[in-house]
Amino acid sequence: MTSKVVILDFDGVILDSVNIKTEAFKEIFNRESKVIQNKIVNYHLKNGGISREKKFEYFYKNYFKKKLSKNTKLLLSKKFNKIVFKKILKCNYISGAYKFINKNKTYKLFISSGTPQKELRLICKKRKIYSFFKQIYGSPKSKENHIKEIKKKFRKNDLFIFIGDSLNDFDATKKTKINFIQVGNNIKKKIRFKRKIRNLLKLDKVLESL
Repeated sequence: MTSKVVILDFDGVILDSVNIKTEAFKEIFNRESKVIQNKIVNYHLKNGGISREKKFEYFYKNYFKKKLSKNTKLLLSKKFNKIVFKKILKCNYISGAYKFINKNKTYKLFISSGTPQKELRLICKKRKIYSFFKQIYGSPKSKENHIKEIKKKFRKNDLFIFIGDSLNDFDATKKTKINFIQVGNNIKKKIRFKRKIRNLLKLDKVLESL
């Protein structure tokens, strides 16, 4: 029997936490000019699914024109975690997300996120959703690598579906040749997605059609 393997992004797909992280970047760089702050926010929003460390590297190279040291990157990451962690433990789920993962008895569920893996797993444990998933993947590995690792656990004729909200998510599915369902309207690039949902309330019906 063919298995349906469902891989979900985290921020913006399971938790309504994208704005929490947007505000964290603003707070960290609040002494920079409005022009730089806007560039940072725009890059963050256009590149969901990329780890915060990669984003910090991009900001320093392209906006501050200097190299980001390992020590500074570590300090920035710790500051970011301190700002967002408690808020993410309390934020709302995307509509339909908790019901879908809690009631699921049909699909093999995984998480693939740009959030640091150790932090991501701790969040899931504290929110008591850790056991709903076969495995939870975070950074530093890329989503493309996550998908490749997941595919190794199953047969070639099994069906793999990624539920994401960013261009990075979509690109990872193109490279690994699996199905993609877009959630929300975060992807501004003009792409005609075969399957698009506003939230997870009707995800079951879309998956049943595959």
